[in-house]
Amino acid sequence: CRATDPATGAPLDVAVPADLLLLAGTCIANEAVLTGESTPQWKSPIEERDEAEVFNPKADKHHIIFGGTKIIQHTPDKLARLRPPDRGCLALVQRTGFSTSQGKLMRTIMFSTERVTANTLESFLFIAVLLVFALMAAGYVLVDGLADEAR
Repeated sequence: CRATDPATGAPLDVAVPADLLLLAGTCIANEAVLTGESTPQWKSPIEERDEAEVFNPKADKHHIIFGGTKIIQHTPDKLARLRPPDRGCLALVQRTGFSTSQGKLMRTIMFSTERVTANTLESFLFIAVLLVFALMAAGYVLVDGLADEAR
């Protein structure tokens, strides 16, 4: 995974295509597309964990670069045994397509059974309550205005 073009050094504005497990190097990822957070997240390699620990995707989110996010900055691991030729960070693909975090979100949006429309009972009730309050306010202004002798 890289944040800059290896030839020009210009920043890349490309979304990560798959969910990746970071093996070597560190990254700062913008996950605003998935979470809505404006603060980029620091991603550290999985090798920093104790070997006896069992990998838990929910608890170990700081080792996973999610599909759809953008890499803002990366620092390759100079001491890693395996080093990518483009001086990026080494990662293992975990999920692709609709199995990624972004894919699950898209699938939920596309195949949701309940559609939000203006023709639902809740919207009519909301408009009716607003109409009642508007009529009460208009009546108060009318009565108060008619009672005023100075008008």
